[in-house]
Amino acid sequence: MSNNNNTNNKGASASATSSYSLPARGIWEGDWATDAKLKLVSDSYINFISVPKILDFARQETLQTAGPDDVLSIEVMQYAHKISRLYRKRLGEYIAAAEAAAASSEELDAATFQQTESLPLALEMRSILHLAETFYLPADGIGDGVVGEALIHWLNHSRPGPSNEIAEDFMSAATPYFNQEFLPFINKCILRGYFSIAATLLTKFEDHHPIVKQLADETAQLISTIPRSPSFTDARTFLTKRHEWTERVKVLQSSLQADFDDFEADRARDGNESEGNDERLDLEVGFMILLGTLAGDSERILEASESWQEALGAWGLLVQPSMTREDVQIVVGTIFERCAVTAEPADEVQAALVRGEPVQAALLSRNVDPWLAAHLIDLFDRVELLLPMGEGDATTEVPPNLRAETTMAYAEMILEDQGLWRVAIDYFALSGSDGQHRLREVLLTVPLTDEEEEALAAPGKGKGKQRGKGGAKLQGQGLQDRIRDTNMAHQKTMKRIRALNASATGGTVWGGAEDAEHEDVLDEDDDNELETGTHTSLDPNVMAARRERKRRRLQRERELAARSIEVQRVEDVLEVCQEHELNTEARAVCLKMADAMLCQKRYNVALEYSARAQDERHIGRIADFLLDQYFVLDNPRVWLELIDQIPRSLLRGNAVAPGPPGAPDELDEFDEDEGDVEMSRDGMMELDFDGNTTPGGRSRQWNGNRSRRPRLAFGQGLPVNSPRLRFLAKYRDFQRLYGQHQWRRAAAILVEVLAGRLAPARFWSVILLDTATLLESEHTFFDAEQTFELMRCLEHICSAARANPIEAKLYFGSIARLLNSRSSTTTQQQEAQVGGFYTPDRLAILREPDVDLGAALERMAVVRHLLSQQLARNIV
Repeated sequence: MSNNNNTNNKGASASATSSYSLPARGIWEGDWATDAKLKLVSDSYINFISVPKILDFARQETLQTAGPDDVLSIEVMQYAHKISRLYRKRLGEYIAAAEAAAASSEELDAATFQQTESLPLALEMRSILHLAETFYLPADGIGDGVVGEALIHWLNHSRPGPSNEIAEDFMSAATPYFNQEFLPFINKCILRGYFSIAATLLTKFEDHHPIVKQLADETAQLISTIPRSPSFTDARTFLTKRHEWTERVKVLQSSLQADFDDFEADRARDGNESEGNDERLDLEVGFMILLGTLAGDSERILEASESWQEALGAWGLLVQPSMTREDVQIVVGTIFERCAVTAEPADEVQAALVRGEPVQAALLSRNVDPWLAAHLIDLFDRVELLLPMGEGDATTEVPPNLRAETTMAYAEMILEDQGLWRVAIDYFALSGSDGQHRLREVLLTVPLTDEEEEALAAPGKGKGKQRGKGGAKLQGQGLQDRIRDTNMAHQKTMKRIRALNASATGGTVWGGAEDAEHEDVLDEDDDNELETGTHTSLDPNVMAARRERKRRRLQRERELAARSIEVQRVEDVLEVCQEHELNTEARAVCLKMADAMLCQKRYNVALEYSARAQDERHIGRIADFLLDQYFVLDNPRVWLELIDQIPRSLLRGNAVAPGPPGAPDELDEFDEDEGDVEMSRDGMMELDFDGNTTPGGRSRQWNGNRSRRPRLAFGQGLPVNSPRLRFLAKYRDFQRLYGQHQWRRAAAILVEVLAGRLAPARFWSVILLDTATLLESEHTFFDAEQTFELMRCLEHICSAARANPIEAKLYFGSIARLLNSRSSTTTQQQEAQVGGFYTPDRLAILREPDVDLGAALERMAVVRHLLSQQLARNIV
């Protein structure tokens, strides 16, 4: 992955690029999509999208209790501190995972090697967040107390001090005080606040000269009793005790020279004057530095500090225990004169933070890392910290859309991995008007089918590469799939976050294993009823209907298993559209999916998505094609099986758009009379605010209260007004009733579709031929009024066909196609019919074969004769 193409090839946005980018790539250089980084992206995303809700909630609470003048309440700042700590925790988890990945393999792939190389930068990023918390997002929400302990905690957490291994080596040595590094090591421990270690190491002087031993014991006693601010609830008391303690240090410091004079004299009496002089020099200098550090000698501390960060931490702990956050801005001026700020971007950000210039720090963070900049600037902006404070801020021009631009830049960066499109969408949603525009672009370019995904992943099609350890392919998996692979715990958290969103917007859930389990129970109930031999169960029509329902359920489950990944991907996109009220984009996605399904000849799925898009043209187009299949397929039963794949909600009188493909319809389990009894069933339950239902909201229940419906998927439940679809449903009912020997009801449907002009004109002759079989029966299935209506329709098409060849082709072309296909059902014929579906000019009359008008009129004459006989019987 070349850095030169970072802003030109954006995974899901091959057709539209963005100019938003940051000066530095940070830890995201190269092929960055390792498991550790993907987990960092997904986990911090959860925290990021919750920030507006949490802080807005805190502000509302403040408005109710304190009024509008105190919007930035203590509670708001406390929440902001917790959020920042969560970000820092995510970075810590990433660092630990990156270190573990580096240690687990001797040969590192390119991505893991780059990840290992960037670990120092990740540590600096965590240090920046920690320092920002310490100065601007204090844990108590106020931050007006002394800051020394907080600074030393930040220092030791971000820059490890004296190592435990060296301390253990000194403790295990018999005479460590002869080591030139012993006393400087103890001084470093004091500088870092490791007082217990320093006091313990001083006990190693037990076998030294009594004077030195006593000096070491007194120093260790002072170190062990140093007053520290966390032990006090009152700052005044702490500072008083600390002052008294410092005076004791100075008393010991003042007697230092006299003590070593006595030590040197003793050595001289023992005949070791030269050795005593050398030893005195080393010990006296060492203890002088120790006591100077304890007494808060600024010069000693600046000399011993390796960086300005270490000097600042020691300053608040030892030099100026009363130092507050406001004092730091003054103190650092002195420190920076002796310990310069380096040219490293991370060092410059930290320097701006301690100078009291959060705006400057925010701007400089863009030179460190896009993740850091996006999350730090977002948090600062939401608590109104991006306002000029220090001298640097006063002269800095702040871009008006700093937060939006930085968030968009990070979103563009993570969008390089197609599997993270869902994450990028929510970052775009929080990036102002430009982000909303980009959000729409991305939604319309997310690959919906496996074919689109493979095309995107092909060479030369952008960043559709294999990424991560072992070449794990991320494209098209979607956020949920990729996160489930990397961290199951994160998936549970995601569901809780979505439950929070569902309290206002609802959720989209479709059936899976839980549906199958519930339907198995229904099947068992059917079987038990058959075994009991009740009157209802012995009815052959009811038994046939049950077998048909079971067959359809099994077929739906097989289809769902085969296309679950595609459906999941599309429904993810539609869910995002629904969350952001992007109805136009959602309809475009539905139509895009419908066209893709048409190309795959999955017409029932195409019809479902066309219905959800409320596109009558698409619906009518597909319905016409399914009607044409009646002429192609050599068996009406096969045609019935094709039509039965259509959701029940589209084939009833008051048709409505179904839910996601594979999800059971409310009316799918029961049919009226012939086993299809309409019954309300809430098949999908969303998580409530507290997440009390099963994870993912897929718990299913019976509910007779139709007014308490769950949140529906996009387009689900909208009315579908398509005459072609209504006729398709009616003709399917006719074929089914005819096959069940319910001829009177089947006859009524034929008359209904002709009298109501529901049947297309090209189908009239087919319907009239269907009546012939019923008319030949010795039973009467048509009354006089129905017979007259059939006769009127017959005379109309015959007279029109005689008068105009085009009309003849319109009315009788279907009969020719039907007879031809039933006599010769070759694959070539069927393919020809399928291909006609894509003809731009879809007027059915232009597709009909040439008509033998004489033969067609002879067939109609037979129907006329049967109608005349029927009419005679009706009159008699």
